[in-house]
Amino acid sequence: MVILLLLTAAAPAFFFIYDLWAITAAIFISLPFAFRKHRFPPAFMWILVFILSGIFVSARSFASFDSFTFILQSVLYAAFFLAGQELASRRKRPIVTVPIEALIPLAALAIIPFLFSGKANVNPNIVSSYAGLLFALLIVSPAEKILKYILGAAALAVILVNGSWTVLFVLGAAGILAGKKKYLPLIPLLAVFALALNPRSGMERFLWWGESFKIFAANPLGIGFFASKYYLAAPLGAAPNTLFVHSFFLQLLCEGGILCLIPLGFAVNIFFKNKRGGRYDFALYAVLLLGVMDLSYHITAHGMLGALIIGITLRPEDATHKCGKIYSVVFKTLFISAAFLSVIMFSNSRALARGAAFLFAGDARQAEKVFDKAFNYPAYPALLSAKAAAYSIIAEKEGLSDFRKRSFEFQEKALPAKNLKIPAYRDFVTARLTGNLGLLRNSCMEILFLNGIRPHS
Repeated sequence: MVILLLLTAAAPAFFFIYDLWAITAAIFISLPFAFRKHRFPPAFMWILVFILSGIFVSARSFASFDSFTFILQSVLYAAFFLAGQELASRRKRPIVTVPIEALIPLAALAIIPFLFSGKANVNPNIVSSYAGLLFALLIVSPAEKILKYILGAAALAVILVNGSWTVLFVLGAAGILAGKKKYLPLIPLLAVFALALNPRSGMERFLWWGESFKIFAANPLGIGFFASKYYLAAPLGAAPNTLFVHSFFLQLLCEGGILCLIPLGFAVNIFFKNKRGGRYDFALYAVLLLGVMDLSYHITAHGMLGALIIGITLRPEDATHKCGKIYSVVFKTLFISAAFLSVIMFSNSRALARGAAFLFAGDARQAEKVFDKAFNYPAYPALLSAKAAAYSIIAEKEGLSDFRKRSFEFQEKALPAKNLKIPAYRDFVTARLTGNLGLLRNSCMEILFLNGIRPHS
């Protein structure tokens, strides 16, 4: 338990972007907790069903590497949900010293100022949404009131300085939902106020949300997690290109499909049935609303903290569920499998990074050797595009027709969304019609850029 709490406190320094090395480290750090004896609440069955459904969706996804990254995160989130339930089950005791639960927001808020430096290169809205979660955690923390006031004011100051009106709307709406129902009409007014303060952001969100329904309608069984970025690469009206739908739950809808939506719905229903009331309801509503309005939980720091808070806000179980032994076996098996898979995926991500360095330096032959040593599964569009680029350069320099053919084959596998509005696919189609390898490499670079792979990065 202590390990997970300290991991939560340190998360801002390591997990703001879903770097695979950080997820892998967190899984191995959390392994001892996973193998402890736990009481499994009713909602945990549906959490496990969600993860298992996500595994099925990921296995059949064109971007299974990207998708399994979220599965690794989900296994972590399940552990933090259990940790929250165990915190909730502790009996009340006199506070002689600051309890370890209060050290979470203290440590996390202490790290936040460093994220505003240019070197951190972190989107301020991401920092604000994390600060909003810390504010929710403070509300249910057993810390002294003076400490809550100081840290709560610091969290709100971060949100206000960044002008993150969506997060402020979420906190305001959560307060109303957890309070007297007669104030419910104020929620639409708060939404209008937040939209008026940043109309561009609001309109862009509406366009992205609309796109999520289109993706779901075309792929009701899901395309795989983190895969919507390949569909959202085309400009949508006035909205710029984006990697996320900017709504965690809508992104789960379009990426996980109906198979993941059903267990998620059952889990959320149990959350509402087992909520503890009062200040705990505020924290629960804040976590869920942030998932509706923002991308938050695709970022590991947010997901771990959000899962921990949900666990705290639900009534603790006096005894484990009657199927607790089965849940225990499934949970441990998932954790072991996640640890094993994370090592394979980390190896592939390193192969991509090393090979890309040679590729951008102009040594395509050395890049090709590195890429060919990587595992062929899970399917990694970025790695396929990098291989396609390397093979195209070799084909052009050495006149090898088989390398030319394979370069087009690799890039075709890396392009899931057959939409001519998407630059990467449009360039690929033109390159295939004209035989222009330079245009093919443009298509490859666009996929690499989507995955954060750039020269000198």
